Amino acid sequence: MNARICRTLILIPGLLLLTFTTAAAQQPDILVGPEGTVVQLRSGPYGELFPEGSETHPENLVLALDVQRSDSSERLLVPRTESFTPETSATLLYEKSADVVYLLWEGLYNSIHPILYLTNFDGAQWAEVIEIAGGVFASKGHPQLVVSRDSSVPMKTEGAPAAFTDRAVMHVVWWEEGAVGSYKRFAPLVFQDGIFLGWNPLRNLASFSLKSGDGIAVDPNIENALRIQPGSKSNAAVIGFLNHETGRLITLEVETLPRELSRLAEEVSVLILEIGPECTSPEDLGERIRSAVLELGVDFHPGSLSYIADQVRAMIAEEHGELSAEGIVDFSEKMGAHIIHMGVRMKSNGLDSAEATEIIEIGQSGSGGGPYHHLKVSLLSDREPPEVGGAATLYLSRSGQDVLVVWDEDDSVCYRESEGDEWSDLQSIELSEDLDRDTVYQILAERILNR
Repeated sequence: MNARICRTLILIPGLLLLTFTTAAAQQPDILVGPEGTVVQLRSGPYGELFPEGSETHPENLVLALDVQRSDSSERLLVPRTESFTPETSATLLYEKSADVVYLLWEGLYNSIHPILYLTNFDGAQWAEVIEIAGGVFASKGHPQLVVSRDSSVPMKTEGAPAAFTDRAVMHVVWWEEGAVGSYKRFAPLVFQDGIFLGWNPLRNLASFSLKSGDGIAVDPNIENALRIQPGSKSNAAVIGFLNHETGRLITLEVETLPRELSRLAEEVSVLILEIGPECTSPEDLGERIRSAVLELGVDFHPGSLSYIADQVRAMIAEEHGELSAEGIVDFSEKMGAHIIHMGVRMKSNGLDSAEATEIIEIGQSGSGGGPYHHLKVSLLSDREPPEVGGAATLYLSRSGQDVLVVWDEDDSVCYRESEGDEWSDLQSIELSEDLDRDTVYQILAERILNR
């Protein structure tokens, strides 16, 4: 199998440095990893992979990683694969920014429940294995991963210098088949300074579609179509999938919102709770919170910050009953959400036009629960899928607006690409000694990527 990884590194002036990585055409089982090592994924009976090993029964199927260095080589057992139950759908991904190899696979928890496992290898040791659950009895398939990173400066505290904090978001998608039907799942995992937040939401991708349907006939050749890739924005990923509920082909953009926006929303919510009881009127509270927004939001463009501050003051001034002792907690949360929604609509040239978006909040409520992180999910396209003649693979443009659908037929590779809401005529590429299947898939992936 051709090993290829597509990487995008973009430097944003100011606060944010973001990196996205994902598999390009086919899932690689060999790649260049940390510090120039060559790593290759192996699977098979433990006794065959480790003839002299004693960590588990020789007949148990396991995963192993071969690590080839300039002066040595070794074979490592992948943690949590020692049991007698098999591992499937393993995916390797190298991320240059962290200089680690990620490994995502499906296993069985307690030998009964299908579950996804995620870990990484830095060239010397394995990281903690993280469990990603879906339906407790639903088999998982085609797991994929995109990683985004950003750095930000936290608000300064008196007597202490500000320090950069690093955040990574692992965007994981997969499909699963259970007793009640098929689903495409999405789970974002947040790491702050290398530490997993410890909790992640789990969403059905179909829930982000505007349309609904029931009993739609779906072509089995395209029903499991699913793809996640880096987006055109440095802090965004794009997802393409077949919605089983409507029978339509959907593309989404998932954008990690700047930590500064989430932090401003949190600070305003806390301030409303702290100083609200001291204020004699909504107007008084609104003016004090407006001043606080202008003081706290030093990372924002002055025009954008002034707009947010004025909107917050106006919203507080309009409230009456909700500022009572009984209602102020709910109101403080509402104001935090209002700031997030204002922020996601802003661009450098003003406000975005209306679009179908949803905000995912990731964090732990309650005292000491830690900071919140926010993702913006936008619906990019919703179209009828094309007719296909075999098991289909999706590739997306960087914007996520355009889709290319590929499948195999005899000694050729066939494809159709989107043209607005319609599809191009059927195209095919004949295979030859000089043009194998993996190469054609890579060429087609690049074709749609650059649209």
